[in-house]
Amino acid sequence: MKMLEFGNHLHKKLLLIHGMQVPWQVWQPQIDHFSQHYCVIVPILDGHNPTEPSTFSSIETEAEAIEKQFIEQYGDELFAICGMSMGGPIASVLWTRGNLRINKLFLEGAPLVPQSKLLTSIITKEYINLTHKTKQRDPKTLNKCEKTFIPKKYMPYFLEMMDAMSDETITSCVTSAGQFRLPESPKRDKIDIIYYHGTTLNELLSKKSAKYLKKYYPNTIIKCLNGYSHCQLVLQYPEEHKRLLEEFLRDKEQKRKRPV
Repeated sequence: MKMLEFGNHLHKKLLLIHGMQVPWQVWQPQIDHFSQHYCVIVPILDGHNPTEPSTFSSIETEAEAIEKQFIEQYGDELFAICGMSMGGPIASVLWTRGNLRINKLFLEGAPLVPQSKLLTSIITKEYINLTHKTKQRDPKTLNKCEKTFIPKKYMPYFLEMMDAMSDETITSCVTSAGQFRLPESPKRDKIDIIYYHGTTLNELLSKKSAKYLKKYYPNTIIKCLNGYSHCQLVLQYPEEHKRLLEEFLRDKEQKRKRPV
């Protein structure tokens, strides 16, 4: 586990957690923007760092590793976390463990409820097949990746990451995400939570997660992005994602400024 820091370490801390098979560099637009006023921290999840080979174990293990490094370097005050896809449950575990004082949680397409073992098995095989074909530089596979989730400018980072990724990491990622369930009652202080999801077929689990989150955490704000696919907001429309995240981060501050 490696954590990157951008901006002044004395500013409020903003943690950006990427998803499975997504290079950390996709956060660059957010890093460039928010590091002007926040200390932006970007973990490179295990199994996703081509320069320091490792194996992903579980969502809980990643959360513990991030928490340990964060507290050692910055203390226990973390202003906000933004997690995409598998980064969402990792962010949620950081919150529910209760060792960090977190104010805001921004989630997109986060799997927060389990799926069937059969579906998990099918998805695992699909990801392994995708990874093997990517390593072989299969033209159809590369074209599919670029069209569906990895913008062209991040393809070199994506390929470098995929070349170093093991089948064990893929299996652990899919299995851990497929088994994850956010606790119904974490008994933690209420925080501001916003959850974005799309409406395409690959967002069915995200929609179920949003309903579950709203049921047990009524203060959560759910935003449906009509026509969007899984994590398309952050991957394909970073300017819009930055704007929405900016509004969410400043919401409470602006409320305090309004006349009573």
